[in-house]
Amino acid sequence: MHMQSSILDAIDAHNAKLAGMQQALDSANNMPPFDWSEQAYSYLKEWLRSLPQGYAFMTEDARKIAEESKAVPVPPSLRAWGGIISKLRNEGFIKSNGVGVVKNATAHQCFATIWIKL
Repeated sequence: MHMQSSILDAIDAHNAKLAGMQQALDSANNMPPFDWSEQAYSYLKEWLRSLPQGYAFMTEDARKIAEESKAVPVPPSLRAWGGIISKLRNEGFIKSNGVGVVKNATAHQCFATIWIKL
């Protein structure tokens, strides 16, 4: 019974993660310019193409570069970037390569995925 409960908890957590990413994307896309996710995806895809294979980065690095370029507006929730990164992973542009400590001081040194360009 305990094993089944753990599996169900993991499934619930995964589904909650997906729902949260979608909510953050919907929120970003419901504000002008109304195509935030397309802009963010296109920008990051082009950014990745400019990098060598094997380049390692964290989502916060990609987000910071996009924001500093002014090419992509800051979304209402920075969690919207997770949906963009997930799409890039699903399409084979990047893959996970472990975890590292984030640099963002407000995140209190939590762990996040390190991605590498394929």
